[in-house]
Amino acid sequence: MRLLNSMRAYGALGVCVVIMLLCAAPHLYAIILLDTVLRVDRAEHRRRVASWQIFWGALLGMAVFLIMGITVDMALPSSASLKRDVPFVVVSNHPSGPLDGPLLLIMLMRLGRFDSRSVVKREVASVPVIGRSCAEIECAFLARGGQKDADLAEIAKCARVACHDRASVIIFPEGTRFRGPKAGSGLMRVLPPKSSGLQVLLAALPQYSVLSVTIGWNRDIRNGETVASSLGAYAGAGVRVHAEVLEGLRPQDAEAWLKDEWRRKDDSLSKTG
Repeated sequence: MRLLNSMRAYGALGVCVVIMLLCAAPHLYAIILLDTVLRVDRAEHRRRVASWQIFWGALLGMAVFLIMGITVDMALPSSASLKRDVPFVVVSNHPSGPLDGPLLLIMLMRLGRFDSRSVVKREVASVPVIGRSCAEIECAFLARGGQKDADLAEIAKCARVACHDRASVIIFPEGTRFRGPKAGSGLMRVLPPKSSGLQVLLAALPQYSVLSVTIGWNRDIRNGETVASSLGAYAGAGVRVHAEVLEGLRPQDAEAWLKDEWRRKDDSLSKTG
């Protein structure tokens, strides 16, 4: 079974590489080249690249889920409960390394939002094609530890651009993927959230709706050291994405809200996982 899962994981990676090299990458660089030659407005250029990112990210994610036999269940707000054309500050837990991003992109596509920015670790900038797309739409690239002021300034810069473009912003308040509970936190299925990045986003994007997302797997999964071994652990698993809309969250209330929300997420995941 382990060998079969590894084969499925390498097959999924192979399909992604082929699609990326033959289709997605040429599409991205064609957008960049044409927009440069035609001197397309920067905001319009960012929107075009963001649409590229959501389309191809969602497509590659769905290909991986199909090959890996992963079932995806999404419980999303109804269109009637959403403010029309109002972008989101997407706040999500981070249970898996390689799959949370595609899940959120699929979610945004289903909700009709095709323009988004992400708060990501700085290492993403060096990932071929993906890093370039993130740089083109001016995502926030954060360092690992010890540079809080610089990181918050990066988030603020990303938020200003997103506000101008009316683009949604994705943030994982835990700061890293879940590898096991943090001692003394009282949380078993999530890590304690950090509120400073969300506070910056809420201050810069006061008209945005907050979309609180809970990603829950139907088994206790530990990510491996490589992308392939991480994917192999998910073979045949099921994942549920639950999203709720919150209006009017103020920056000064973000810390208390996050603590309560993460306790609720932890309780929910402990009951269903």
